[in-house]
Amino acid sequence: TWLLNQRLHEYGLVVPIQRAVRERGVPYVGWSAGCNVATPSIRTTNDMPVCSAVVLPALGLFPVQINPHYLDASISGHMGETRDERLAEFCAINPSESVVALREASLLQIGSDHIEYWSARSETFKIFKHGEPIREYGDAAPLAALTPFTPTR
Repeated sequence: TWLLNQRLHEYGLVVPIQRAVRERGVPYVGWSAGCNVATPSIRTTNDMPVCSAVVLPALGLFPVQINPHYLDASISGHMGETRDERLAEFCAINPSESVVALREASLLQIGSDHIEYWSARSETFKIFKHGEPIREYGDAAPLAALTPFTPTR
């Protein structure tokens, strides 16, 4: 994610991709790191910074931070933070921002006037917001409060 975002900036691809998607309606498909760079920033990636890049803005195609590969399991004997704790810390430091936590085999399909949630395993997603309980959802309706899109599923 870090290197991808750095390269998008180095090669001058951020604005051309934004224009292609927003102005010409070119579909953007982003999975994993590609999902992270579609949000306003890469601050909720699970990746280590493998390059010495500063955190630059990302593509901002989707207005809310996403944490792909979300896993809420607590590993026995692991003494570090859980994903829930890390995302809650992000929201505490950035109280005006929310994070959508997407589990494996799930996706958000976003059109110019709608957003849909899909999960191959009938999994839910979570929304993290500072000062609010973490909530789980199985459809895109709750995303309406976070985005300018009208959820359809």
